[in-house]
Amino acid sequence: MERYLYFVFFMLFPFTLCFAQSNISGYVYDRETGEPLIGVSVYTDSQNYGTFTNHAGYFYMNVPKIDTTAMLYFSYLGYRTYSRALKPVLNRQATIFLDKKDYSLNEVVISNAIPLIQNIKTCWEMVREVLLK
Repeated sequence: MERYLYFVFFMLFPFTLCFAQSNISGYVYDRETGEPLIGVSVYTDSQNYGTFTNHAGYFYMNVPKIDTTAMLYFSYLGYRTYSRALKPVLNRQATIFLDKKDYSLNEVVISNAIPLIQNIKTCWEMVREVLLK
């Protein structure tokens, strides 16, 4: 019976190593205001593991220990995407600050299109006169 238990143990032990996971958790804040950011995408590049921050800017994610060479990305609309090596933040709490990304627009011209429509009507009237003759 003891041999059987050893056999089962040594057969199942490698599988537990394959499925061993590490956790990543922490908070994401705005660098200027210090306020927590809600809904920030937190994901890895290699195995496509990911999550979002909650109302307090907190995130929690499990990743396989095999995935320790991956990069961790934080992206949020209106902010620069931040990347960090995954290994230093495994099994500890990270604090991330995101910088705002400035968007500039080109010149916007607003004009009144009524004169154009009047010109088109005038052209049609002229064409109609020519065709009716």
